Amino acid sequence: MSADIVESSCPADGRWTSGALGILVQRVAAQPSLWEDALVRHPDQRWFGNLIDTEKVELRPYTWPRGTSTQLHDHGGSIGAYAVVEGTLTEHWYYDVVAGALTPVRVAQAAPCPVPVVP
Repeated sequence: MSADIVESSCPADGRWTSGALGILVQRVAAQPSLWEDALVRHPDQRWFGNLIDTEKVELRPYTWPRGTSTQLHDHGGSIGAYAVVEGTLTEHWYYDVVAGALTPVRVAQAAPCPVPVVP
């Protein structure tokens, strides 16, 4: 995939916000020819690759088989956006550990749609 789509989506001030990333992700998700040949589908484990990796933006396709999950993690202050193009993704958000327990913030499900979910 060419970095042209990133450059053409870059905000005028050069600052990537979650909204600007959402627009980029929407543009890429709407063009399967840009990413579908790059996908690797494993029957029992998730996979990710790199479509674009620049100094400021990474575009990564993920495949997650039904029933798989990740460990609780954070993204270290980074911002991001995603689009679900097949299946359903369920996310759980939590507050920091308080008194030895995690406090749930919200649970959301995302399914294929023309507009990406922007956390």
